[in-house]
Amino acid sequence: MTQNCETGRVKKIDDQFIEIEMESKAEECHKCAMSFLCGMGPGERIAKFPHSEINVPLRVGQRVEIRFERIIGTSFLLYIFPLILFIGGLLVARYCFGIQNELELFGIGVAGLFVAFVIVRLLSQRLSKKNYRIKINPI
Repeated sequence: MTQNCETGRVKKIDDQFIEIEMESKAEECHKCAMSFLCGMGPGERIAKFPHSEINVPLRVGQRVEIRFERIIGTSFLLYIFPLILFIGGLLVARYCFGIQNELELFGIGVAGLFVAFVIVRLLSQRLSKKNYRIKINPI
């Protein structure tokens, strides 16, 4: 999925989830880096969304537009920020503390990754409540 918008039809509504069948090909959804947001696995075309993510009433058979907002910010937070802390940990250990052993450098780089993932986890819980939601609107 190269764009940040997808269309589909409401297939099922139950007490906890709304199931939406995507109109795009399943292969496109499988290739999408953001597929973890809608819970789609390989070969699936049906995504489940909790009622809390949908602010408008929907009915079975209704066409909807699913919009992923802030993709660049989310991608930076998930991919680039940990890479920066990994490389930063290596550089600080090598040039500030004079560590020459490659195994020790690698361990410090992995520690930087761990710190990055903890920060990403804390930020994602805080930001996802208002900024990083999937917007679902009827067409």
